[in-house]
Amino acid sequence: LYGLAYRNLDKKVGFKLTDAVPHSGPSDARVVFVEFFDYGCPACKQFKSVIEIVAAAYPQDVVVYYKQFPLAGHPDSDEAAAAAVAAHRQGKFKGMHDLLFANQYKHKMEDLRGYAKQIGLDMGKFEADFKAAVEQVAADKAEGGEHVKGTPTIFLNGRVYEGPAAPKYLKLFVEEELAVNQ
Repeated sequence: LYGLAYRNLDKKVGFKLTDAVPHSGPSDARVVFVEFFDYGCPACKQFKSVIEIVAAAYPQDVVVYYKQFPLAGHPDSDEAAAAAVAAHRQGKFKGMHDLLFANQYKHKMEDLRGYAKQIGLDMGKFEADFKAAVEQVAADKAEGGEHVKGTPTIFLNGRVYEGPAAPKYLKLFVEEELAVNQ
């Protein structure tokens, strides 16, 4: 299983991980997940609960960074991604993230404004941040570049994870990383 789940074990990919990137967990965690995803992707919606379960099991040791990777085949995914980044700028990423997946096929601008109101965003700031967030979404997608072939794509401490999308398997890799990075 281990051999199949990590591709190119000797290759690590570095990403720009700052406070501007939506994340959950301590930024100094020993295990860093970077998830490239698309709000219009059904597999991403399913994986959302998997990564939340794993992160909750290791609250001091795991941080999850969320990188936007909207795919051309999913209508309004670019707008949904920008709305999430704009919400992050007001400290409300999780609320927007949850709503976007819960309403996966309702990502028109009027829907996004409704979600922003629902989670209590300052609407003037949301509109301004939305325009700026479009650039961050493009930067996330460019950063994924050659390393991301589809969504979701998960990197665990810089390595692509291709194992089963189940908490027990991801936890094995977290345990391994914690043992190696003491």
